[in-house]
Amino acid sequence: MTLSGFLQKRLPEILSERRIVVWYDGERAFEEFVQSFSPPACTVVSVAESTLKVRRQAEAINRKMNESDNLVEARANLLIYFPRPRGTTSEARQRDPFEVFALAGVAFGDTEGERLASLARQALPERIDEITRLFAKGSPGLAFLSGRRSALRDGMRPC
Repeated sequence: MTLSGFLQKRLPEILSERRIVVWYDGERAFEEFVQSFSPPACTVVSVAESTLKVRRQAEAINRKMNESDNLVEARANLLIYFPRPRGTTSEARQRDPFEVFALAGVAFGDTEGERLASLARQALPERIDEITRLFAKGSPGLAFLSGRRSALRDGMRPC
């Protein structure tokens, strides 16, 4: 399995369980992935450009999820991609315009186990040593880690 494939499987599982996911990505490692990610029955919004616009969109979608008589809207899920780290203090979280959505659903990406290096190790357990070496040398991107399975073995060159 590739890292992208792992995410394509894991995120819909989380959405199915919690319905709303706020994906915090302080490294901006998943920005390109989110642009093409389209799980079934889910609206994906990215805060990469306008926080206020996406906040309003998220509120409208959430309202439909809770109040609509339309079953498609009522059963929909919401993924909010926020390319910043989640606040670590209660004060910082109070200033976060998407914290209310994280509390209603779940935050993703704010723990070490949900960041790029850890997700790569989870997706490619047979390559843990190579992934550790790769991250010790720098910060490989998602595209590199999602390339050919043998890319890590073949001298750690991008595909």
